[in-house]
Amino acid sequence: MAKVWLPLLLTAVLLLFSSAPRSAGGSPLHVAGRWSQPNTATFFKDRLKNSLSLTPSISSSSSSPSSLASGFTCDACKAFFEVVRELYDHGFMRDEIAKISVDVCTTLKIEDHTVCSGVISLFKDEVLTVFEKVGLGSDEACNIVVGDSCSKGYDPWHQKWSVPIPGDKPPVTHHSPEPGSPVTGVLHITDIHYDPLYTPGLTRDCGEPLCCRPPNAQGNSSTAAGYWGDYKCDVPYQTLLNLMEHLQKQGSMYEWVYWTGDMPAHSVWTTTRQGLLDMMTNITDLMSTSFGGKPVFPTYGNHEGVPVNSFPPPYITGNMSAEWLYSGSAERWAVWLDKFPEWPTINATIRKGGYYVVKVREHLKVISLQTNFCNTDNYWLLINSTDPAGQLQWLVEQLLQAERDGDKVHIIGHIAPGLHSCNPVWSSNYHLIVNRFESTIVGQFFGHTHHDSVEIHYDDKNVS
Repeated sequence: MAKVWLPLLLTAVLLLFSSAPRSAGGSPLHVAGRWSQPNTATFFKDRLKNSLSLTPSISSSSSSPSSLASGFTCDACKAFFEVVRELYDHGFMRDEIAKISVDVCTTLKIEDHTVCSGVISLFKDEVLTVFEKVGLGSDEACNIVVGDSCSKGYDPWHQKWSVPIPGDKPPVTHHSPEPGSPVTGVLHITDIHYDPLYTPGLTRDCGEPLCCRPPNAQGNSSTAAGYWGDYKCDVPYQTLLNLMEHLQKQGSMYEWVYWTGDMPAHSVWTTTRQGLLDMMTNITDLMSTSFGGKPVFPTYGNHEGVPVNSFPPPYITGNMSAEWLYSGSAERWAVWLDKFPEWPTINATIRKGGYYVVKVREHLKVISLQTNFCNTDNYWLLINSTDPAGQLQWLVEQLLQAERDGDKVHIIGHIAPGLHSCNPVWSSNYHLIVNRFESTIVGQFFGHTHHDSVEIHYDDKNVS
């Protein structure tokens, strides 16, 4: 999946100077030149390709745009910016520059034309809006694209901020249940990555970030996708259905379900808002049937964004906002959540920022966090990453109330704080909150990594 990020980076660089002076009619100010427009386009395509030739390796082993330093050098990035600045000086419109970026992406074989065109089309408006609002220069932008090797004085993910946390931490108490105490089972489902287009027999080696789906060719004896799936591809319907049938048979082992995001396939160049909501409807219906009356507590993965990783905080309004996702998911998740008396509050906080709290039984609450507000691939946070939607402050308030009431809390989310893909300042604040409410938080459940793992928080003052 690594190279699918490179067209996005190409778009980011190409569109960064889109706030060049405009005429009153909205078109670029004309700058006289000695080339005709078509010849100018060819000239600049060659210049862009030459600037990218400074890159030793155009692909990377990482799937994150924030860690592509090994494949996109600082010098190449800055040279790229200079070419783009000239494009604007020659009066190219934004859409024209996007078309050039698709051509460069395809010619350099970063991805095929379908992927290049799809990714650039999906990300163009987001990248454009964010970079215009932030107003970065080439040093700062290349620091984001390449990493710390460029412009070490600028780091958007280490802007200092803190969430007020009340003192008076009570003595830490650890209670072991009495022998013979009732046991409650909880089912945790994450990162389904369901691909409705998965087709057995198609090749798993197609040269795109995701294969085993049309229009891929038939595979041979060693490359054909299997009936139940393939390690290089996403999950087919029959495998998802088989999983749900099995979980239905095991229903006596759990009382409720944590569903921690990443429902769609990795075909990030083809996603649409309506397609995402339709898939959410289908999987919600399937889970409701499979789990009967058992409640499911969902949260958002980074692939629930359209485009992927795109979760604008509430300060982004209008068509660019996340209102379409939050209202759509609140309506669909109501099949489970509106049974609880807190539903009006749950509905309100989901629609505000994608998080909520619910009391599942006496003295036990579940807090669902929108961890895409710490996602360093969520470019909206470059505008302002300080406690987006006031979520961490809200978390402190919920935990303080639980502490007063003698309640325990489970926290669910998608991206685990402390991972490299979570804003380190957000992670640090979260860690301090967990440390303060050590006796209240009794479980944390995340996804995203596709690994079965354990993360340990430690007490900063008592490391014994």
